[in-house]
Amino acid sequence: MIPILVSQRLMEVEEYGETREELDIRWGGFLSQCGLLPVPVPLKANMEKYFDLIKPHGILLTGGNNLQCMNPNDPLSRVRDDFEFELIDRGIKKQLPIVGVCRGMQMIAHYFGLSITKCSGHVGKSHPIKVNPNTMVGRFFELNSTVNSYHNFCISNNSEKFVTSAKMLDDEVIEGIEHIKQKIIGIMWHPERVDGFLSRDIKLFQYFFFN
Repeated sequence: MIPILVSQRLMEVEEYGETREELDIRWGGFLSQCGLLPVPVPLKANMEKYFDLIKPHGILLTGGNNLQCMNPNDPLSRVRDDFEFELIDRGIKKQLPIVGVCRGMQMIAHYFGLSITKCSGHVGKSHPIKVNPNTMVGRFFELNSTVNSYHNFCISNNSEKFVTSAKMLDDEVIEGIEHIKQKIIGIMWHPERVDGFLSRDIKLFQYFFFN
């Protein structure tokens, strides 16, 4: 197995006066099936030491929380944004693969200056997507596939830096992006939230991190 650094959701627990970092336990199962060893990165830890000592083979930006630009009154959103900006910065400098899932994809888009906007009809549903066959997603997904959806916000535009790997079939909301030069991808669906992880998601993660 190879280690990858994993970002976490921030949660305020008023009962105990704590701010907690949380990761869905299903990520451990999914990443293990991919041959990946998840190493959660605590927000207050020395990030430089994590990179130097663990020598990760990649970075995973997970879901949860909203971006600060979409939720300006939530201080945790700003804290997590700043933390993940640094993760992306360091990952790019070290030429590590970076994948963003749901909020993680939005974070990548925001980092590169793409716009985020409110969208509807994308929470707690499964919907069909159109897959671009000339992408990494296109290697493992059928041209018309169905994915889960748990997001209130979406990317409103793409740029010359990214190719769109998937769009929702009905409203053409962007569901996947891949950087044209760097090994950076984003997907809006949650591969960890599937009962019986799907081989297409496993193969995508294996190809992305091992090649």
